[in-house]
Amino acid sequence: MFKSNTTPNRAGWFILVIAGIILAASYYETGARDTIWVPLGYILGPLIVSILAIKRGEGGFSAFDKKCLSATATSVLFWWLFSSPTIAFIINLIIDWFGILPTIKKAYERPMSESKLAWSFFFLSTIVNFFAVENWSLDHWQIIIYPISMFIGTGSIALLVLFKKQTL
Repeated sequence: MFKSNTTPNRAGWFILVIAGIILAASYYETGARDTIWVPLGYILGPLIVSILAIKRGEGGFSAFDKKCLSATATSVLFWWLFSSPTIAFIINLIIDWFGILPTIKKAYERPMSESKLAWSFFFLSTIVNFFAVENWSLDHWQIIIYPISMFIGTGSIALLVLFKKQTL
């Protein structure tokens, strides 16, 4: 970003921070302990990018972005109403995907606008997080779905950024 090679989408990264906070909190409440470190990293990393994107990013808040933020707030309301962190977790996992879709699209269209190093580290962290999952049974689906989701999301971007050629 400092060399103006990378221009993150402001709204997407801001949504990832908000959804990440709620995801980490609800993930922890569903029983995640050993695998909580990557979700915490997915708060810190996007927070830093969001702050830097204020000056060096692109885009504003579209109607779609505002709907994602409203859905995030609604998930907290559902968590409170139903006393179910699982409901908030699932809603925010979906919202997290809405937050990352603009970056996947941008990485597809302009792979050079994203950082190869950053996305390689993000993807590597999701791989390492698999080793923290102690029980891979479906009885613990709330614990295993997050690492799998992050693997698919960050893997998609990392592959595009690392291997897709820039089209003119």
